[in-house]
This record gives sequence, structure tokens and C-alpha cells, in this order.
Amino acid sequence: MTPRRDHTLLLGLATHFPGSKLRHGAAPVLDLAIDGARVEVGLVTEPELELVVSTIPVDGFSLALTPRPRQMSLTPLVRTAARRTVLDTAQQALTASDFDVTSNDAALAQVWLDVPARGTLPLALHLVVDEAPDLPLAVSAGPPIAVGDRFVKLRVGRDLDLGDVARAVRAGWALASRPLRLARAWTQLAAQLGGRTTAGCWDLGDQFAAVFERGASTVEVDNVRRLRDEAPEAARLRTRVRARQLALTHDFTAHRVVPPDAVDPRAVGDYHLRAAEAPSVARRLHALAPLLEAAVPDEVFARGGEISLTWDGMVMVPGQLAAAIDLVARLAADRDAAVGPYR
Repeated sequence: MTPRRDHTLLLGLATHFPGSKLRHGAAPVLDLAIDGARVEVGLVTEPELELVVSTIPVDGFSLALTPRPRQMSLTPLVRTAARRTVLDTAQQALTASDFDVTSNDAALAQVWLDVPARGTLPLALHLVVDEAPDLPLAVSAGPPIAVGDRFVKLRVGRDLDLGDVARAVRAGWALASRPLRLARAWTQLAAQLGGRTTAGCWDLGDQFAAVFERGASTVEVDNVRRLRDEAPEAARLRTRVRARQLALTHDFTAHRVVPPDAVDPRAVGDYHLRAAEAPSVARRLHALAPLLEAAVPDEVFARGGEISLTWDGMVMVPGQLAAAIDLVARLAADRDAAVGPYR
């Protein structure tokens, strides 16, 4: 596809979004408005034609949504109305379940595909109607969609109807804007627990965190895929609670051990402690047992002048988070956690 045709495709797409502007440069970018937000849409032509919608860096996370063709019967009247469209005739029939989902991080994929994203995904699908008069059938089709580092990509194909492309862009934006919705959710939760958030867009351990003041400690809660000095193959979504150590203490790691026959793995299990001064650390953790039992972290550790607590996945349960914040604050501030009640 030549640059001129690239330009033409974006101009054609702009007609479906009032107020759009095409910005020229080394690669043209279409600036458009969706749901009150400004959205940048670019175009990649090699090796395949893809529209790209900007999102956040995702630290190696990948999410692929591949339309699964599904044949459906249509009445002659609906067949005529349904030609090349999904909105008026198949909105209830086509759902997010018409996509095969693959990802290298199941927990983050589940978080990313929230209700707004899943509800908008059918816009990326359309019906291909059999024109034979005696065979009222249609097959669902649509562009493969991929969430990767900084972009949501839609492989639109070179012959897709512009109306279908415009609807696919809306689906792509619903995926690309997931960090904005997560930021709002975390902001509400932080306020509920007496804290604040640091940015208007959620990310993976970069600028966004929920911050809480607890006694002498400042505690941050964020989400990451990799901890410091961790191998890339260990990357997975985690919720992290951390604070700088205010008192001199020994490094340690307490990792939760879940019995193999546990019915509810978050509600049971002891901790395996590794520390040079294990008895001293064990006493500190024992003194904070109610907080440890309420938070149920997967791991608590002191390393590099910092106390950290982590769970696998996204944890947004208020009581569990409140206990974890207090636990980390106490461990960060107290040399001996058995010294008096925490304020």
C-alpha cells in the first residue's frame, strides 16, 4: 500500500468521527474523539495492514483476540438488513465470546477484559452474508486484535468496509483505555482507605500508585509484572505494597505455603521464612499475626532498605488492602513489632 493510499484510508475513517484531525509527518496520525477522549490512531502497512491505538507500556504483556467465525441462520428480511453490518441485526447474537483469547499473563488478561471492553468488542465484528437467495446464512468475521507494548493493534485488511473499520476502532479504544478505568477504580479505593493516587492513568509500576500515610511510614500500592532482579520468564501481574524501612532490620523473605489439598488457597497456609536472623524476624511477624492473617499475602520480604508485600494478580479488596498497608507500615517503622499498639 502506498503512502497516498494510507492517507486516503485515514481520511475516510475520519468521516466517521466528527472533529477528527489528520496530523502529517513521517507517519500520518488521525486524532479523533471517542466518548469525550482524544484518541490517536496510526497505521502500519508492513508486514500486514494494521490500525494502532495508543495505550500504556505493558512490560512484555500480550493479549490476542482472534475472531472465531460462527455461522448463523437469517430470515430473508434480516439477511437483507444484516448485510455487512452488526449493529442493527446481530448486536445480541455477537458477543465477546466470539473471540478466542490468548495471553502470556492470564491474570492481567482477565483484568484488561473488563465489562466495558467485553461489551464493546462485538463492534469489531461484522456479518458476511451469503448472497444466494435460497441460502439465508451469515458468518461472523472481524479483524484480529492484539494488546502489546504501547499499542492496541487491529489487523483490518485492505478491503474492509470503512464503517466496519470505524466500529473496530471503537472496540480498540475500549481496550486501549482500560488503564484510565483502572486509575478511576484505584482512586476511589484509595480515597476509601484514606489515601490518594499519583497519576490519572494506571500503569505497571511506573508513575501510578496509591499512596497512604500510616504513622511514620509512607506506603505505596501499585501493580507490577516483574520485581527487581527478577527473570523475564517470571513476569506476571502482581499487586505490591511497599514502604522504605525507617528502622534497621534484617533482610528476610516470608513465602506463603499452600497445602496441596486447600479448598481456598487464599484462606489457608503457613509461611516459609528465610532470614539470617530468623528468630528475631519470626517474633516480629508473630506479633503482627492478625494483620498477616487478614492480608494473606503471597510473600513478604525486606530487601534493599524496603519492606514489600505482594499478591499474585490484582487485589482490590478494601479490608485485605487495609491490613496489608498497616502490616507493611509497621514492619517498616518498627525494629521490634511487639512494641506497643500501632498508631
